[in-house]
Amino acid sequence: MITGSITAGFRTMLDTYLLEALASEDHAFVMLFILFMSGLVGIIEKSGGLLGITEALRGFVKTPRSAQLAAFAAGCLIFFDDYSNCLIAGNSMRPLSDLAGVSREKLAFIVDATAAPIASISPVSAWVGFEIDLIQQELNRIYELYDEPTVPNSGFGVFLQTIPYRYYCIFMLFFMFSCILSGRDSGPMLIAERLNRIYGRTDGGEGRALAVDGGALVSHNEPAPDTPCRWWNMAFPIAMLLVYIFYLLVYTGKDPSNPNQTFLEIMEGSDSYSALLWGTMAGALTATAFYFLQDKYQGRIIWFNVKGYMNKARRTIRSFRRNNTDIEEETETHPKILIRYDEAMSSFMIGMEKIFQSLVTLILAWASGQIMQAVGLNRLFGAIITSPGLDYKMLPTISFCTSILIAFATGTSWGTMTIMFPLIVVPSYEASSGDLNIVYGVIAGILAGAVAGDHASPISDTTILGAMGKREKASVSIFFVFTSGLPSPLLSLFSI
Repeated sequence: MITGSITAGFRTMLDTYLLEALASEDHAFVMLFILFMSGLVGIIEKSGGLLGITEALRGFVKTPRSAQLAAFAAGCLIFFDDYSNCLIAGNSMRPLSDLAGVSREKLAFIVDATAAPIASISPVSAWVGFEIDLIQQELNRIYELYDEPTVPNSGFGVFLQTIPYRYYCIFMLFFMFSCILSGRDSGPMLIAERLNRIYGRTDGGEGRALAVDGGALVSHNEPAPDTPCRWWNMAFPIAMLLVYIFYLLVYTGKDPSNPNQTFLEIMEGSDSYSALLWGTMAGALTATAFYFLQDKYQGRIIWFNVKGYMNKARRTIRSFRRNNTDIEEETETHPKILIRYDEAMSSFMIGMEKIFQSLVTLILAWASGQIMQAVGLNRLFGAIITSPGLDYKMLPTISFCTSILIAFATGTSWGTMTIMFPLIVVPSYEASSGDLNIVYGVIAGILAGAVAGDHASPISDTTILGAMGKREKASVSIFFVFTSGLPSPLLSLFSI
């Protein structure tokens, strides 16, 4: 349609749209942030911090309700990455849930229900950089097309404003929490729980999904067998990450000429790209230095083992004097550093490797969004949305429902967001005459609808990861998704 030839169109897709998706400076910021964030998660996983969080929760597991609450808490605590949530929280809580009599289907849904909803609304996660980039692109288009825009020109500021409008994510968390407290289930989940309680079934049912080798999924970045798994090895790096990002947001958002800035004005004026990029790398370096201060010995952590470092230096010197380079056997009974430098770098790379598939999907989605604009699909949506026959107050609901359908069909929430933003945000701004409630509602509808459709889709990556990690029937959660998602479009109508 663009070039008039299939071969020319194929070449244009490669050397124009894909290349521009990679060459964009904003896109580069997003990809580097996601890579650094995933690398940090890899280092934390190798240190035993992720497993330490779940092990710390094991002491509270005595009943099916407490096992479900522990899984819910673990999912909420690992808020910064949905993949790590599915793999770490799910696999580590599975033995406890089996002993407590919780079905694999219920555990998988709890983990999946706390993965994307938490990551998508958290100001610090692997999702936030991507979402801010999409928002900022549309804000730039609005500022180019209109003389006096009513919406603030800050992707991060608008991101914060849309959180109260993400009804599906909020409803899903409250719905899951209330189901756990009440002990009541419905639909296919009720059948799964009854089969588990009455017959003791823990295989996930006939529709269970298995890993490639027929067994459970493994992360290939697990801590060494002699590594003590301690919760603070996750809590401290994440706390420092939050401190770094918050400080950098304030640092880049302060205006020396305006001493009376409010907190929201500071956040709206901040350079979120730089803050997230610098903050994640600083967090990774801080985590590595923090682990260097710890030695492991017979299941214990030894802090600031200066005497051990001196003894190791003496042994190394003696070894070189004897021309013996095999130091590992000689030092096997001595305390060893929690993570060696080469292990830290390797786990950082493994963490980045896990997100590679998502980055490929992201680049293709960016290119698809540009192609749709080139063929005029955004103008078609704009003509429909701005037509007098359509009430602009319906736009948040329309954006939510459309995003659900696209995400359910494609199985990717990020791809759905990339497709929907260029098509509907600017026309919605025009149709509503710059009504901020409509703009925030439309953006939130796209983000929340993409998560909802991704949850319900049987071909979604997180759905498959959850099903594999717990050997659960991949489609059993669809009933719960639509149960908690049904009030979302209704509330978006009444709240505008």
